[in-house]
Amino acid sequence: DVRREVAHDLHDVIGQAVAGISTEVKVFEQSLSSDDVKTIEWAGHVGGELKKLIKETRRAAYSLHPPMLDDLGLIPTLKWYINRIVKSEGFEIELIATGFDEELPSYLALSFYRIAQEALTNVVRHSEAKFIILKVIKGFPWVIMDVRDDGKGFQSKGEGAVLEGLGITGMRERVQNMGGRFKISSSPGQGTHVRVKIPLEVGND
Repeated sequence: DVRREVAHDLHDVIGQAVAGISTEVKVFEQSLSSDDVKTIEWAGHVGGELKKLIKETRRAAYSLHPPMLDDLGLIPTLKWYINRIVKSEGFEIELIATGFDEELPSYLALSFYRIAQEALTNVVRHSEAKFIILKVIKGFPWVIMDVRDDGKGFQSKGEGAVLEGLGITGMRERVQNMGGRFKISSSPGQGTHVRVKIPLEVGND
């Protein structure tokens, strides 16, 4: 899986390389004479920026493919991601999951994680909502995901430009490429509802 490989490279290759440079800068800073104030300030600044870069690299790696998705499965990973949103953004989010006695295939779990991530990101950025319901139902032959919010919604007429701006077009294409169905409905003042259906038996591309 491309995202797993990119996440691995970000965390284990690039992240480790940046961490190594950060350590070297710290050693260099400690070797400076106390009289060399400008260089000490410069080294401190560079060290601080490198720490930020390490943090962002790890965040990007986890965003692309959280390790817990392979270890624990889709629902625990969604709970982890939702908790991050609740803590950072203050939304109230309810997660409802049924039928997950057995875990999804890894490629399908990743697809639903990414779809949920994109849908929730749209709500956070654009909806002005306070409450979100994320429902995931595993049955046969479909896995269904519903994301509902109580936000401002939008006018269905001329929705093409709106959906493009929200990045929904790419989400729709991802679902359709897996043989699934994508539907979004909304109206001003009534929130937005995104529904995704993907068959359990999808070719692992």
